[in-house]
Amino acid sequence: MDLALRAGARLGPTGAVSVNEYMEAGPPGVYVAGDVAEAVNKLTGEPTWIPLATYANKMGYVAGTNAGLNGRFVRFPPIAGVSITKFRHMYIGSAGLTEEEARRRGLLGEVAKITTADKARYMIEVNNITLKAVSDREGRLLGVQIVGFTPAVAGLLDLAAQFLGRPADELFYGEYSYMPYTATPWHPLTIVGRLFLRGRIKPLNS
Repeated sequence: MDLALRAGARLGPTGAVSVNEYMEAGPPGVYVAGDVAEAVNKLTGEPTWIPLATYANKMGYVAGTNAGLNGRFVRFPPIAGVSITKFRHMYIGSAGLTEEEARRRGLLGEVAKITTADKARYMIEVNNITLKAVSDREGRLLGVQIVGFTPAVAGLLDLAAQFLGRPADELFYGEYSYMPYTATPWHPLTIVGRLFLRGRIKPLNS
């Protein structure tokens, strides 16, 4: 970071280096990428700092491509923030905003929470997965948090992250693969999407 600052880059509100979508840090020819660079939160539009390898590698590719070709050829888009960790045998993942983060920003609409199986109940080694989803007042999906004693949490989280910023009830209509060894006929995202959908169903005579 010191090198970037000496080259004329500036710190943003998060304390990381402020860059544009091309990873340019202000002065011509100065690019900053990785754990020292800010990004834009796709759900709030605010600067955010998420020092994870997945983002750092993509930022580096964008910066390197634009610097090497001396132009603006590749952009790094706004991000929601997707992360996962493991504690003993439990996998804990989060994508987007939590309920508290949405409430603090005045965005909180609905919250849906379910616990379901990761595969058909009659299979061996069935694990429960708990999933919590948050929407804003317009019904956009703001965040998903998932915990469970199975690495399937990672794939489920990555899939849910693709719906962030879209109507939360679209989770219900998503197309998900199924076989008893890997899933249930009612996919976890279908179930949580149904909870959001119920709030939007109106009687025909209303």
